Amino acid sequence: MQGKEYLHEALEQDRKVTRKLEQLERLQSMADKATSVIKDMPGAPQRNTSSREVLLVKLIDLKHEINQEIDKLVDMKRERSKIIEQIEQPEYQDILIFRYLLALKWEDVASRIDRSISYTYKLHGWALQELDKILEKKIKR
Repeated sequence: MQGKEYLHEALEQDRKVTRKLEQLERLQSMADKATSVIKDMPGAPQRNTSSREVLLVKLIDLKHEINQEIDKLVDMKRERSKIIEQIEQPEYQDILIFRYLLALKWEDVASRIDRSISYTYKLHGWALQELDKILEKKIKR
C-alpha cells in the first residue's frame, strides 16, 4: 500500500463518522418531533411509551455504532501520526497532518504553511515520497 492510500483510509473514516453523526442528529430531531406528537395525542399511554422506547433504543444503538467508529478513527489517526512524525522535514509533516488527519481543504493547507497552492501540491508529492519510503521499511521488518 502506498502512502496516499494509507492516509486516505483515515480521511475516509473521518468522513464516515461525520456522516453518521449527521444522520444521528437528523434522527434525534425526527424522534423529538415524533415523541412530542405522540405526547399531544389522546390515547392509551402504554402505546405512547412503547413508541418512544423503540425510538430511544434505535438511537442508542446508533450512538453505540458511532462510538465504535470514532474509536477506530482515533486509532487510525494515532497510528498514522506516528508514521508521519518519522518524516524528517517538518513542512512535509504539516502538509500530511493538515490534509489527511485534520481533513483540511488544499486552500487551507496552503494558507497554514504560508505557500501557494501549486507549491503545496509539489511539497505534498515530495512528502508522499518520503512517507512511501518509511512505509516500505516498515513492511520489510
